[in-house]
Amino acid sequence: MATYKELRERALADVAVRAEYNRLNSEEYALLDEILATWREAGLSHAEVDERIGTKTPAAA
Repeated sequence: MATYKELRERALADVAVRAEYNRLNSEEYALLDEILATWREAGLSHAEVDERIGTKTPAAA
C-alpha cells in the first residue's frame, strides 16, 4: 500500500491536479492572512481571540 506522501506526489505529478491544489492552497492562506490581519488591527492576541470565541488555543490555531 502506498503512503500518503507517495500518493500525494503521484497526484501532484498531474499538471491539472497540481494547479488546482495550488489554487486551493493560495485561497486558504489568503483567508488566513486576512483573519490574522484583522486580529492585529483589533490589537488582539491569540489568547484574547480564544477567550472571545470560547475555546482554547489549539482549536483556534
